[in-house]
Amino acid sequence: MRYSTFWHFQIILGSYNNQFSEIRRTKQAQAKVKLNTPGIMTNKQWRGFVIKYNPKFGNLWVFPEGGDLPLLHWKDLEPLEISYYSFTAYRQRLLEVAYDCRPKDNYSSIPRTIG
Repeated sequence: MRYSTFWHFQIILGSYNNQFSEIRRTKQAQAKVKLNTPGIMTNKQWRGFVIKYNPKFGNLWVFPEGGDLPLLHWKDLEPLEISYYSFTAYRQRLLEVAYDCRPKDNYSSIPRTIG
C-alpha cells in the first residue's frame, strides 16, 4: 500500500469489513479514534453523515445526519489546514456520494479555493 507524503485526515466509515469507523491523522494511516460500528454502511439505503472541523482548536467531529451526539470525535493538538477533500472506497466496493459544501454554523470548515 502506498501512503501519502503529506499529513492528512482520513475518516473511514465501515472499515474492517463494515465493523469499525475511524479517524486517522497521519502519513502512515494509524487510527487516532476507532469505534465499533458493525453494519454502519449498507447498500440498501443512503446514510448521511455530517463532518465538522474547527482548524483553530483542532476538533474533528463526525455526526450521523440529524444526530446531536458525535459518532466520532478527536482533538488534534497540531491542527491541519484543510486544502482539499476526497472520497474513496476500498477493494472495488461501490461508492455513491452526495455532498453539500456550505458550512452549517460558525464552527464548520470547508475547503477554500486555492489559486
